[in-house]
Amino acid sequence: MTIRRSLLFPACIALSVASMAQCPQLFDSQGNPSDAPVWISCSGGNFTLLVASSTATGAYTIDWGDGSAVQSGAGLAPPQTVSHVYAAAVAVYTVNFTHIASGCVVTGTVTMEQSTSASIQIPVGGLTQVCAPQNVDFINSSTN
Repeated sequence: MTIRRSLLFPACIALSVASMAQCPQLFDSQGNPSDAPVWISCSGGNFTLLVASSTATGAYTIDWGDGSAVQSGAGLAPPQTVSHVYAAAVAVYTVNFTHIASGCVVTGTVTMEQSTSASIQIPVGGLTQVCAPQNVDFINSSTN
């Protein structure tokens, strides 16, 4: 009995580690592999999301989070990408990439923001050159 238990226990550990290792990482908007990628668009227009993995994956599905149909594929290997276009909006979407073989789900976030054009003005007679920690006054003249 003791032999069976000692053989079964390491096998369970090996199985758990192997199944956890199959969860893919997706590139985020900075180009870094991530378990929870974040993609940001601040163009104010349509946004094309390119999903790519740092390693080859098997079959997958992607729920884009915007109400469009779930997309599926037989596999994704570098440098392949899967693209999706989000309509211009100020919104946040949750993207779920599911690796079919392991059941692992990578959840990412798409944040779409309105572009802004920052503009400041220095008041008449205001200082433009100071040493820290002195304050500088300015007027926010942004229009959006």
